[in-house]
Amino acid sequence: MANGTVEQPKLDDMEIEKFGPSSSALQVTSYTDSFGEYHVPKLIQAWPMVKSALKEHGISCKLNLVKHYMRVSTTKRTRDPDIIDRAREFIQILSKTEVPPSTAIRILNGDLHHEYIKTGSQEGGLCSIHGIKKDRFVQQRTRLRDNKKELGCLLGCRLFLTETPLLRSRQVVGIGEEA
Repeated sequence: MANGTVEQPKLDDMEIEKFGPSSSALQVTSYTDSFGEYHVPKLIQAWPMVKSALKEHGISCKLNLVKHYMRVSTTKRTRDPDIIDRAREFIQILSKTEVPPSTAIRILNGDLHHEYIKTGSQEGGLCSIHGIKKDRFVQQRTRLRDNKKELGCLLGCRLFLTETPLLRSRQVVGIGEEA
């Protein structure tokens, strides 16, 4: 402070830290997600492809078939600071939906976009918001399941119905090109 004024730094004096593999400030960040027994065959078959896709982004991964979980972690080779969030979404898609692993990899790589639509009675779910009773929901869900291909064409995306009984939540995952 000179003469009661605050000196503003000049652009020439400022250093911008770069994020990259040589960053010493890089902390290991990990996310874990559990999956049901019914996902085991799909994950065993797809794991080499999943591991390879994550490795390209500098992310390590672990599949535990005994305790039914997947874990993704940053490594020294992680270059993109946002990739760990995409990797977390990636393992959630693999562990909670019937989305094919090849489609999930396209989402990880940013080639496709997805949106979760809560349809059940969980907080923020369409049934909860609109007061739809369980019997009516089951009837409508059957119609949605039977017509999801046509509805996906109308919306310009592919729809995947999910149900996670442990959370008692039901969702639709819409996947498509960004509009």
